[in-house]
Amino acid sequence: MKTTTIMSDITQDTPKSRLLLFCRSVGLSSNKEIERLFCLANGFFNTVGGGMNTDSLAKIISIYPNINISWLITGKGNMFYSATVMSAVAEKGISYQKEDFMMPIRVFSSYKDVTDKDDVMPPVWRMLPKSAFSQGDFLLKITNDSMSAVYEKGQFFLLGHISSLEKKLLCCSLEGGDFICAVPEILNGGAVVRFSFPNEDKNSYPDIVLPASQIKDIWIVKGVYSF
Repeated sequence: MKTTTIMSDITQDTPKSRLLLFCRSVGLSSNKEIERLFCLANGFFNTVGGGMNTDSLAKIISIYPNINISWLITGKGNMFYSATVMSAVAEKGISYQKEDFMMPIRVFSSYKDVTDKDDVMPPVWRMLPKSAFSQGDFLLKITNDSMSAVYEKGQFFLLGHISSLEKKLLCCSLEGGDFICAVPEILNGGAVVRFSFPNEDKNSYPDIVLPASQIKDIWIVKGVYSF
C-alpha cells in the first residue's frame, strides 16, 4: 500500500478549534495573527470553550466567504462552500464537480486510546483531503512492529470501522486489550482466525491463530500516511 505524505494540523473539536482548523488550511499559522485578522480578543484561543459573537462571525465571512458557517458553529457539513457548487445551483442544468477540500480527521497516538476513544481528551486532529475518508474514520499512529511488519514507526494508518472480517489488512482490538494489524483468514467454519503479517520474514513475524470470539472491533486499513 502506498504511503501518502500530508501537511498536518492539531486542535480540539469546538467552534474555536474549527476556526483554527480552517485558518490552518488557508495558511494562517499564528493564533495572534488570526485574532487580529478577525478582531478577536487577545488570548481568544487560550481556552477551548466559548463561542464567537455576531461581529466576529460577520468579519470571518467577509474575509472568507467560502467558509461554511454552519460547519464552523455545529461541526456538521463540509468546511468550505464550493464556489463551483454555488454557481451550479444558480444556473439550473449546469453540471459541476465538487471540489476536494482539506478536512480534519481524528488522530490517535496509541491503540489503547482507540479502544477507549470516547474517554480520550483532548482529541487530536490532522488535515486530509475530504475524499480520502468517511465519517467515523480516524488515523492511528504506528508505534511498534507488532502493529505493522512493513510500515515505519511514526506513520499513520487511516482506519474505517467494519462489521465483519475481510481478507485485507485489518486492525483488530482483542479481548484483554491487545491490538493486532494483519490479514485474517477464517478457519474451522468461522470459529478460528489466522492472522498473517504482510512480511515475508515468517521467522520474525509468524502467523497468529486466535479464537474468533476474542475479536472485539475491526477496522480496515484504507491508507497509510506520513506527516
